[in-house]
Amino acid sequence: MEERMKVMAVDLQRLRDCLEEHIATGRENGLNLSDPSLTYLDASNIQLEVLADVMLQQTQVVPSAATGPKPISAVSNKCTELSAEEIVRTGLKSIPEVLQKYPDLHTEAKMGALAVKLACEALFGDEVLKRCTPRGWQDLPALPQGQLNSMKTALWNQFPQYWTCPEAFERKWMEDAVAQACKRLRNLKK
Repeated sequence: MEERMKVMAVDLQRLRDCLEEHIATGRENGLNLSDPSLTYLDASNIQLEVLADVMLQQTQVVPSAATGPKPISAVSNKCTELSAEEIVRTGLKSIPEVLQKYPDLHTEAKMGALAVKLACEALFGDEVLKRCTPRGWQDLPALPQGQLNSMKTALWNQFPQYWTCPEAFERKWMEDAVAQACKRLRNLKK
C-alpha cells in the first residue's frame, strides 16, 4: 500500500506540474485568470490527498505488483535450456538477501547491475553463467527460464514506478546486462 501511495504521489506531482505548465501557457497567450470563477486553475490550491482520493474512486483497476511483469517467452527450438536441477545451490543466497545487501543498486540507472548481482549471487552462480546465455546461442544453452522469470519479477517488485507502465519495464529490465555478464565470465575462463 505504501509503495502504491509513493507511485501515486509521483503521478500526482506530474499532473500538478503539467497543469501549472498549461496555466502558464494560457497566461502567455492572454488568458485572463483574474476572474474569481477561475481560481480552480491555480495549481498551488490543489490538495494532493483530495486529488488522490478522487483518482482512486474513478479508477477501477489499480496497478500493483500483483499484475507482475510479462513472462519471458519460450526459448527457441534451436537452443536447449539448462535444467534448473543442474544449478548447484550451495553458496547461493536468497533473492531478498541479495536485494538487502545492495540497497544502493535500487535505482533505475543501476537496474542492470542489480540484475547481474541477482543472477550471480542468488539464482545461478558464476559457473552456470559461464556455461549459458539468457536465451541460448549456438552451442550455449539458455539459462533456466523459470529462474530468469523469478529475477524479472524481483526487479519488477523493486521498481513500482513501472507498475503503471509495464511496457517501459520490458525495455529496461536488463536481460542484456545478464548476457554481458555471461560473456565476461566466459572470457575470464580463457
